[in-house]
Amino acid sequence: MLDAIALDNPLIALPLVFLGGVLTSLTPCIYPMIPITAAVVGGQTVGAAARPRWTALALSLSYAIGLAAVYATLGLIAGLTGSLFGSISSNPWAYFIMANFLVIAALAMFDVIPIRLPTSWTQRAATMGTGGRIAGTFAMGAASGLVAAPCSAPVMIGVLAWVSTTQSAA
Repeated sequence: MLDAIALDNPLIALPLVFLGGVLTSLTPCIYPMIPITAAVVGGQTVGAAARPRWTALALSLSYAIGLAAVYATLGLIAGLTGSLFGSISSNPWAYFIMANFLVIAALAMFDVIPIRLPTSWTQRAATMGTGGRIAGTFAMGAASGLVAAPCSAPVMIGVLAWVSTTQSAA
């Protein structure tokens, strides 16, 4: 019954989704993300001068917006396609492509296949979340959204099911 009411009225669904997000943030698998988030937002300024409050606020907002952008993109894709990602990931061709990608990655880790990325890419990736840059903090928030996605899977499945049922990108 609650689902039927929420389907008809997004103003009821949004607080329910927010409550689900708050409850998800209390699960134990989110706890390892706390030091990462603190380091990215804090900018690793041990022994340095304290930052102004507005800088910490801007970095926190940038991180949260990056996190929300990942989830909003997943919801947008689910809303536009009208299907869940489970139907895509259960396709045998998707398994084949992912398995080959993982084999190539494993061979690269064992130096069987040398894969050299441009130095500018590796240097940029190594310093992405440091230094208190807004763009780097946004990117780290987006990456954290992908890393923490399994932790929020129960709520995300509910949200994506609702979005794919309504088939509304908004």
